[in-house]
Amino acid sequence: MMSGKAIITGAGGGMGRACARLFGNSHELVLTDLKSEGFDRFVEELRADGYSVQAFSGDLAEDSVLSGLATSLDGRERFTLVHTAGIGPSQGNWRTIIDVNLIATERLLRAIEPRLAPGSVGILIASMAAHMMPLSEEITVLLDDPLDPDLLEKLAPIVARMAPDLGPAGDQALAYVFTKRAVRRMAEQRAEAWGKKQARIVSISPGVIMTPMGRYERDNSPHAAAHGNAAALGRMGTPMDIALTAQFLASDAAAYVTGTDLRVDGGSIAVERYRSVR
Repeated sequence: MMSGKAIITGAGGGMGRACARLFGNSHELVLTDLKSEGFDRFVEELRADGYSVQAFSGDLAEDSVLSGLATSLDGRERFTLVHTAGIGPSQGNWRTIIDVNLIATERLLRAIEPRLAPGSVGILIASMAAHMMPLSEEITVLLDDPLDPDLLEKLAPIVARMAPDLGPAGDQALAYVFTKRAVRRMAEQRAEAWGKKQARIVSISPGVIMTPMGRYERDNSPHAAAHGNAAALGRMGTPMDIALTAQFLASDAAAYVTGTDLRVDGGSIAVERYRSVR
């Protein structure tokens, strides 16, 4: 018996694929990712394996993709959103990271929120990076308004001032922290409004995960490699680690969990915090 629909963004990536296969056992799938042969093949594989799949190819910045996702929902049936789409700090300049990880997330949530039905759950993928740097009130206020048309220009002098302290590509690393902290706050800020509709919204902060993006960051960023090596469990995470966590958060077993973030980092943050004080 199907438990409504599961919208999975970034469905062609490592975490998205794991979530699609897992949620597809109990939900009708609504998948989206950038247009690619790999994503098209994955959708066909799922259909061949008996999964019920609607697919929307394109950028979440495109109105047509957002409207397609919204119209796939009828506003009466519960749904689960697992928003895995995003890019890492080595995959774009700082402005692109803000656009993809922050602004697109806000637009996605606004597109689907009118269709919220009781029992619906939103799961946003943040990052352990969201727990690694305190942000000033000035920055937090700016990030809390992602659709401000002047956001990038307001952030530019802040990035220019802070990035040099983070070393090479510091502007990209900083933008990544900004966006993932903002995504974590989105779940907190929206909890009350979603709760009035008997819906829940949470975030997951993964550590370094063995996805194509995670391996790329590990191999190209000393910081990412160090964080992966710091895991208390002595390994990098797998996409299924995240998918299983999302499955729990979407289930009735987590019916009283909302407006919060769950770190799934193998204990990396805990280890680094302990080492910093001993």
